[in-house]
Amino acid sequence: MNRKFAKPKADNTPEYAPDALVLDGRTILAPKEVHYRAAGYLPLSPDAPVDPPEGKHYERQATIEPDGAGGYRWTYALVDNPPPPPRRWSRRSVKTALANAGKWEEVKAMLVALDKYEDMLMCDFIEETNDDFQAAYKMAVAQYGKEAVDAIIDTIETEGV
Repeated sequence: MNRKFAKPKADNTPEYAPDALVLDGRTILAPKEVHYRAAGYLPLSPDAPVDPPEGKHYERQATIEPDGAGGYRWTYALVDNPPPPPRRWSRRSVKTALANAGKWEEVKAMLVALDKYEDMLMCDFIEETNDDFQAAYKMAVAQYGKEAVDAIIDTIETEGV
């Protein structure tokens, strides 16, 4: 099968050119472009659209269309980028960042008051979508301001998912 040449089926999905063609009753084992064209197979461009708008990307669809230059091209749909995965941090990196910012003792006292300090000690990671993290984040923002809290969070090295 030669995926560089195709013609659309009834549903506009590509029918790829075969490796050998039968034209005018003779078998051509190594067809060239002229043979494929004679059999109705035209070049299929592998090129994808470039420069999607911010926050979007192109996804190739299963169909092809004429490219306006004597061949075919894949159709593409412009779709939203998926949201980034939630950030997560090791408990040690969180404690270090808070200590470097001079906030560890205050945060530790807050966690103890909320009965969450042992939870922090026992967890492998702290993830930003976790309900406990969200509650602590809201409390910290109320006390220190969003900009100050986010500045500390931005210094913490994230862990792989």
